[in-house]
Amino acid sequence: MPKTVGGLTLFDIKELSQEIGITEVTLRKYLREGRIRGKKVGTKWFVTEEALKEYFEDNKEQPLSEDY
Repeated sequence: MPKTVGGLTLFDIKELSQEIGITEVTLRKYLREGRIRGKKVGTKWFVTEEALKEYFEDNKEQPLSEDY
């Protein structure tokens, strides 16, 4: 379940992986490459709902791939 903090909806990698159907490894790669915007707090990555919308808007023609 996403967390709501100060009006932001935040997803952690585990729940986001399950929601959109790609592995946690691939999500971390996308975050490191800047393909998806996120913030690392301690040892956990968080992605906002807004960052997800941006990713999907920018990649309408490109399907998510499991590239490692």
